[in-house]
Amino acid sequence: MNEIILLVLLLFLGRVINSKRLERFIFFKTLAVFSAMLFFSTTVFLILVFGLLLISQYIVTPLGKSPFMTMFMLILVSGVILYFPVSKLANKWHISMTIFTLIEYYIQWGLIYITLYQVAVDNFIKGTDIEKLIEGGVSSPAYLMLAFLPSFISVWIATIMYKLEKHEI
Repeated sequence: MNEIILLVLLLFLGRVINSKRLERFIFFKTLAVFSAMLFFSTTVFLILVFGLLLISQYIVTPLGKSPFMTMFMLILVSGVILYFPVSKLANKWHISMTIFTLIEYYIQWGLIYITLYQVAVDNFIKGTDIEKLIEGGVSSPAYLMLAFLPSFISVWIATIMYKLEKHEI
C-alpha cells in the first residue's frame, strides 16, 4: 500500500509542476532508470565482492587489510563498469539530463532518509525521552538529526520542484 501511495505522490509532483517543457511522467521515468541502474550496480558490486573473496583464498591480496579502502575501490570499479552500459543506453534511448539530475537527487534523498531511519532505530525515542526533548533537556545530535533531516528533504523537494518549473534543471 505504501508503494502505491508513493507512486501517486510522484505522479502528483509531476502534475503540480505542469511545465510544457517537462517530460511527461518524469518522476516515474527517473524512478525506472534509477531502479535499473541500482539493480545492475548492485549485481556488479556483489560479483566483484565474491570474486575478491574467491581470489583472496588463493592469493594474498593487500585489499583485505583495510575493509573500508577495499569497499571504496570496489565501489569505484563498479561505478566505472556501470558507466559503459549507461552511456550507451542513455544515447540510444535519449534519456535526458534532467532524469540524471533527478537520479542524483533520489540518491541524496535516499541517503538522508537512510540516515534518519538509522538514527530513529538506533535511538528509539521513548515517552520519557520525548518529554526531555520538549523541555530542551536533550542535546544529542541524534535528536537534532531526527528533528531536522525530514525538513531538509522537504525543502529539497520544494526547491527541485521550483527549479523544474522554472526550467533550471
